[in-house]
Amino acid sequence: MAYTADITIKSPDQQTIALVEVFNVGNLDLVTATAIRRNLIDLFALPTTPYLLIVSQEYGYLWNHGDCDVIPVEPTEMFSMEPVMARFASDHPPGVRMQAGIFDYVVVQWLSHLAWSHHTNGEYTRDQLPLEGSVFANAIAHSNVLMEAVI
Repeated sequence: MAYTADITIKSPDQQTIALVEVFNVGNLDLVTATAIRRNLIDLFALPTTPYLLIVSQEYGYLWNHGDCDVIPVEPTEMFSMEPVMARFASDHPPGVRMQAGIFDYVVVQWLSHLAWSHHTNGEYTRDQLPLEGSVFANAIAHSNVLMEAVI
């Protein structure tokens, strides 16, 4: 069965760098995100990619994915999505759940910003936007952020 990621990040030479799953449900906690990751690996035999990112409006979890057969419990990074919402969805009322497609677009904007903007202007620090200046941001530099890509 083909796996369709909500968002895929591909390098300029079309190598998949990251798979992104958007689970915009309330209270996406570490236990739930880890279970989602495990299920994705078990059900879809996810391809080996450097990163797997699972996000909701409130929280994000990033795994340095590497080999799918290795299942570390803890993600590489855990962070609040509040700064992303404030920057890329500033007109959205706080506490109101976005429709799936709209939130996906917000995530694409944020990841595109990480892939392109931070390398040129240093407008935000890591304290202001999640993953800004991180190894992940450097890994996706100049990459394409694609919605609903079949892997």
